[in-house]
Amino acid sequence: NCLRRINVRCCANLQDKSLIGLAEAGTQLEHINVSCCRFSDGAVRQFVASCPTLKVLDLCYCGQLGPEVIDFLCSRSSLCPRLSMIGVGGLGLRDEHVHGLCEKYRSTLKHLGIGSALITDEGLKALS
Repeated sequence: NCLRRINVRCCANLQDKSLIGLAEAGTQLEHINVSCCRFSDGAVRQFVASCPTLKVLDLCYCGQLGPEVIDFLCSRSSLCPRLSMIGVGGLGLRDEHVHGLCEKYRSTLKHLGIGSALITDEGLKALS
């Protein structure tokens, strides 16, 4: 499959099986925007574990996701090691999540979307 970028933002009728199907297809995806979709935490975890070539991952305002997906993403170096953009606005991020993302992706991250995050000055300081 030669698909490199896909944007399904606000496609509310998509189900977990479609995201898992993309992961199982062995795609070489580099960019995915699933913001405002309703995928479960489990489906997103399975997807990111199967897509090491991702450079852009936009999960903003996915109603079924919370900061635990960030904990998972930061838990292993093999998960999306080349991300340059991460959109996680609306997922209830706190200082520790921002710090974890900045630590893991310090050499690749160029854009971080954290709108509506529950961070303090300490979380913002982690970005510098």
